[in-house]
Formats: sequence, C-alpha cells, structure tokens
Amino acid sequence: MSAAPDKWRPSLTLVIFTVLATVGVLPLVGLFFFRLYDNQLIRQTQAELIAQSRVLATIYAQEVTARLDGGLTLGAEVPPNVLPDPGDQVTPIRPALDLTANDLLRRRPDALPAPRPAQPAYVEIGARLTPIIFSSLKVCSSCVEFSSSRLSVTSRIRLAGRTRCAASAARTSAVTLPWLR
Repeated sequence: MSAAPDKWRPSLTLVIFTVLATVGVLPLVGLFFFRLYDNQLIRQTQAELIAQSRVLATIYAQEVTARLDGGLTLGAEVPPNVLPDPGDQVTPIRPALDLTANDLLRRRPDALPAPRPAQPAYVEIGARLTPIIFSSLKVCSSCVEFSSSRLSVTSRIRLAGRTRCAASAARTSAVTLPWLR
C-alpha cells in the first residue's frame, strides 16, 4: 500500500497572525463603513430639509403675495440670475453636504432683540406658519433647526418658531438657502 501524501497545514504562527491581523483590520473597515453610512444619513436629512423648506417657502410666498395689495412692503429685490427659470417645471436641488469635504459649522448664536418690530402682516403670516412648522416637527425631527429659523423678507426678524418670535437675526451668520431667496 502506498502512503497518502501529506497535506499542507498552516503553522500555528501563521494562524495566529492571520486571526490577529483580521481582528486588527475590522475596526478600520467598520470606521470606513460608518463614515459612508453617516454621510448617506446627512444627505438624506438634507434632502428632507430641502423638501420641507420648499413647501414652507411656497406657503410663505403665497401668503405674502395675497397681502401685497394691503400695503405690505418687501425687502430688496432678488437678482434675476438667482431666481429659477419660470418655464422649467422641475428644478431639483440635490443634497450637497459631504462630511469629508465640508467643514462643520459652529452652532449659530442666539438671536438678538429686533431693532424695530416686524410689520403686522408679517406677524400674521408667521402666526399662520407656526402650526404648519410644529406639525412638521411631529413627523421629522431634522426640521427643528429650519423651523426655528428666521422667516422674514425684511430685517431678518423671526416671525415663527419655538422661541423669541420677535428676535432679529440680522447680526448672526446664517446658511444661505438658495431655494428660499
């Protein structure tokens, strides 16, 4: 009878090294995976905020347009090159935040007292928007920052939100949202 050839078996050192190398690389793979996942969550949240802000901007624009005959004064005119094409039925705004490319901003400081009160028509619009904002908070908590933002055409006076509805944001830096201009 002939003897069966010996099979190659890894040495104990090779097995231990392979197991330790695998265990050492797993956290790095996990960090990479969670970085991609976190980036996707940020973009999804931004997409939801874009949709919610577009709805609020449309309602706000309709409310302002309805009150123009009553002597409502508007702020500075928006340059025509910033406005979307009126003939285009669909102008999507794609999420652009990227944790690897964008710097994170510090929390915005609290609003200061307004130098002058908002016009009563704008206060009425803010009062009409407040229930809509709060009902959107029940569905999506990512709209908290937007719904406490300043909804005004002139002087950036807060008209709707959680607190300090007569506060001014004129001296605070804000993220410019092109779809709300």
